[in-house]
Amino acid sequence: SVQEVSVEDNNVESVSVTEFTGNQEVIEATEASIEESVTEELSEDIEEDVEEDVEEDVEEDAQEDVEEDVEDGADGDTSTAADSGGGSDVSVSVATVSDISVDSDNNDGETGATVTMSADTEDIEDPEQTSIYHEVDDGWEELPTDVDERTEEEITFSGSTESFSLFAVAEVQSGTEEEETTNETDSTEEPDDSEESDSFIPGFGVPVAVVAMIALAMLARRKQQ
Repeated sequence: SVQEVSVEDNNVESVSVTEFTGNQEVIEATEASIEESVTEELSEDIEEDVEEDVEEDVEEDAQEDVEEDVEDGADGDTSTAADSGGGSDVSVSVATVSDISVDSDNNDGETGATVTMSADTEDIEDPEQTSIYHEVDDGWEELPTDVDERTEEEITFSGSTESFSLFAVAEVQSGTEEEETTNETDSTEEPDDSEESDSFIPGFGVPVAVVAMIALAMLARRKQQ
């Protein structure tokens, strides 16, 4: 719920707040809408990363290698990202939704303000992954959010905005970080003991060991003669 709206514009006459906390239909619709916005943003970031990687390959590799990378690697990575959701394994949990509007003489409709909202502690699993989201024309934007206070009952967040509409306290978990951590762990190979097993004498390679064995055999033969 909204705790405070600190407006920077002195021309604002009043602030109106409509709370949708407890309205499950609005909560679920907001979760789906935020998830779509976050997924789209993550997909765009991945596409940009792939394009940058391809450009680096063009600069560093020969043209034949680049063509193979583009056909087999870069394009494949892009489709894989898209097929897997492009890092879009996104989980959104909305704790509260509020509609904020202001009565102002500002004709452009933009008024800077700090919005302070609170959510029940039991509804937030990880405050560090929780932000205030603001509905804009093309979806939802994540506001720079601070955790102001934590108690056993509720957690208070604040964020800056330049316009007003629906605001939501939402916890967003993305599978991207977990996948990166898993990939880093999988890419760490265990030490290869094959070199030690291939060496007959510790500290020497196979050729040196063979020469040493031949020399010992010849010496033993001379002694017998």
